Amino acid sequence: MKADLNFQAVSNELNVILNADINRMEAIYGVDAAAHLEQLAKDDMPVMQHMRVLYEYVVEARLPRNYPLDDALHDLTDFFLELVPNSPMIDLYRSEPIEGLCAWIVDTAVVRWGLDFEEKNSFSIKQIATLANMDERSVRNAANPKLADPLVTFRDTDGSTKVTREDAIRWLEGRRSYKKTTFIDDAGERDLAKDGFTDLKDLALFIKQQASKSAKSLDLSLQQASLQNEYTAWFGNKVHAVFDVDQFKLLATAIIAPEQQRNFILAACRVFQKTELALLEQKLHS
Repeated sequence: MKADLNFQAVSNELNVILNADINRMEAIYGVDAAAHLEQLAKDDMPVMQHMRVLYEYVVEARLPRNYPLDDALHDLTDFFLELVPNSPMIDLYRSEPIEGLCAWIVDTAVVRWGLDFEEKNSFSIKQIATLANMDERSVRNAANPKLADPLVTFRDTDGSTKVTREDAIRWLEGRRSYKKTTFIDDAGERDLAKDGFTDLKDLALFIKQQASKSAKSLDLSLQQASLQNEYTAWFGNKVHAVFDVDQFKLLATAIIAPEQQRNFILAACRVFQKTELALLEQKLHS
């Protein structure tokens, strides 16, 4: 996994790419053709929503059960792995360097998709290293047949070293650095103690789901906890104020099942800390 990867960094890079692409289209088709895109909230664009899901899939190994992953990967692979790196005009109009975070997310999602859904598939050493969150050299060393439990490989017709899906799963599930994919149902059920929240928008969406499930007024629950302004800010993944445990106790009491209230509050606290740390890292690197 890329060092210091967080969704805020991915989101920032995606904004650079989208702005460059809008400027590219404006140069080709004229101002009117791109003007409506500039007015759209980028957080609401399908590409941003898909990237949020893929980030969670790649980094947190969580995926909504009925998410149209095939369609999303088809569209995003074409955009991030073909258009963006091979377009001189996007390179010309970008406001800052593109590190390749979005491309890495999409590429890694394709590899994980192959493991989760393609029964007849094989993987390169590089792909296994990506899934195991290890460097390639360590994975090659793990394939030493003299080891007690080696990674089983085979030589493909082109001479490259490959691993079957069955052998990949068996070996990966024995690695502490590997996360097996957890499929989340449509109601947003999750293990709060284990999985928590990806970012503040994920927290906001969960709160909205829980209010609907409990048949409680979301607006009233937020008002009672004095979190109306904060809730709005979370959809932009912004920290509007410091974490206040008393506010979250009130919110949890209103919309969260009693047995999950403690885990909800702790998970909310962790995502606040995660977001603030990511913002601090960005400031230190700027």
